[in-house]
Amino acid sequence: MVQESEVTLQQELSSGDNLSDMIPLPVMDPVKECECQGCYYISRFKYQIKQSFFLGFLLPVMWPINLSAYLYLLFFLDNEVTHSKIDESELPTLFNKQELYDKTSIHLKEEIVQQMDELNIKEGYATISCTDKFSKSDTDNSCSETLITVDSSKGLERYRQEYLLDIANNIISSHDSLRKYHTLWIIRSLFGVLFYVIVALFIYLIVSHNVSRGHAYTEVNV
Repeated sequence: MVQESEVTLQQELSSGDNLSDMIPLPVMDPVKECECQGCYYISRFKYQIKQSFFLGFLLPVMWPINLSAYLYLLFFLDNEVTHSKIDESELPTLFNKQELYDKTSIHLKEEIVQQMDELNIKEGYATISCTDKFSKSDTDNSCSETLITVDSSKGLERYRQEYLLDIANNIISSHDSLRKYHTLWIIRSLFGVLFYVIVALFIYLIVSHNVSRGHAYTEVNV
């Protein structure tokens, strides 16, 4: 019986007739980014940072300029993660929470829910239900009141905490992403400088060696 339920459940889930269309998560607020001075200049000159590296192959002086700009940004500008104040009116409300739930929830038939309960019992998972010591009407009222209480107080508070946590993660992530981007092109510029220094030293040694051999050959002939 349980095996038949598993097959039926898989067939029901695989068909799209019993599932509501999935709607992308609504964006409640534009993604906030770090607003420190360092991130501001990196974001403003992001394209120039990349292009100046390639320009360095024609004008090697661009690489030392990149390194100098990086050191100035690192030691002379404020690089602490910061952001603008989040007003209380920007926080999500119960309406936003319910709207998000309605647009992202999947609705299953009652038969599928029962089959899932049977599978949970088979696998040893506990199912959450109201106690049986109340009558059906009392049980329904008790469950409804409990859900409303959770959604209206602790549920909203937790939802807002998760919302603020997402904003904080986005701000830190944007700060780290810009730093990694800038550091990557600075390291490449540093390798470019080292490459030209090595080439210049190699050319200098070859020329010096040839000049010394030329002087020695001249003295021998004299």
